[in-house]
Amino acid sequence: MRQADTSCPYGAQAYHKSFLTGAESGPTTRGLALDTLMNIDIIKVMNTDQLQFAKAIADDTRQQMMQCLCCVWLSVNDLVDQMGGKVKQPTVSHHLKVLEEAHLVLVREDGRHRFYTLNQEQLTICCGMLVRNFAPDYVEKVVPADAIPVVERS
Repeated sequence: MRQADTSCPYGAQAYHKSFLTGAESGPTTRGLALDTLMNIDIIKVMNTDQLQFAKAIADDTRQQMMQCLCCVWLSVNDLVDQMGGKVKQPTVSHHLKVLEEAHLVLVREDGRHRFYTLNQEQLTICCGMLVRNFAPDYVEKVVPADAIPVVERS
């Protein structure tokens, strides 16, 4: 079983600020500059079904699996081991199918074995689209939670 590569410059929380703002320079993660020059036309090619994406990441087990799959290729059995035996192989296979249908994992076949890794590009694009649709002013003006007015209902 392979261990996750902790030297991965992107990490599970990385995002492309340029996708959100259209800027050509972006943030750094762990001191390394992210490649923020992204051709937005790729959105037309990639599956960006927001409902399918939201359903795929809504499950705690799938979120944990995505963290395990960041920056490393794992088989189903490797992933079961990484999850500490919390879930059995058939359940992991089911969750991987959901993630695969949402294009959130990449699959590499080696003979009869399949290996999975997190599709960071798809994750970045889907998160960016959600931010654009539901918080379009987020990048320009982050509003602290205590500054949001409370509306009293009668």
